Amino acid sequence: MNYMVKNKENKWEAFRLFTFKKFENGIYYRDVVLETDESIKFSLADVPLANGILRVDKNNSNHPIEMRLGHYALPKLNNEMVVTKRNVKGYDITIIDNGAYQLALVPLLGWDKTDVVKAKGLHPESEESAVINITRNEILNGKKSPIYATLMLWKRSGETWTNNELLPVKKMTSANDGTVTMEMKGGIERNIQF
Repeated sequence: MNYMVKNKENKWEAFRLFTFKKFENGIYYRDVVLETDESIKFSLADVPLANGILRVDKNNSNHPIEMRLGHYALPKLNNEMVVTKRNVKGYDITIIDNGAYQLALVPLLGWDKTDVVKAKGLHPESEESAVINITRNEILNGKKSPIYATLMLWKRSGETWTNNELLPVKKMTSANDGTVTMEMKGGIERNIQF
């Protein structure tokens, strides 16, 4: 569950330099900077959920970047990986299932495209694996820092996803001061202040 950014050499580089900021009101805050280019930096906020996390991240970079965010990778086990697409209230959801576990990724805000990427030789449990990635080519044009919101969910294979599990966020707004307010189903409100 990490970002990859195209660096100055046009190679994909993972964020590695994280700084813990605080844990407040059930939200885990960190800052991160790209090791080879300190002008590429993000503020990260993770909201733990019963079956995953809600990530709300702010791009503080000062120039255009190409980036992707990946969920956990699932190893290929005895059967082929099953990929399912669903749409809940206008949100396109991608689910992968390896027969033991399933992962769901829901891009809520700021993302362009979702892909399932298969790899060989990277996962410690299996020669083959798959990960759900979301991508964005960000052109800043002097506007305010973009906000990206993503649900990264998981459960055991064979369990059915309800619409409320796949979309626990009822409403999300972003203010000019950088505060992101989310109304969760069940009436809980979360305020993220970068």
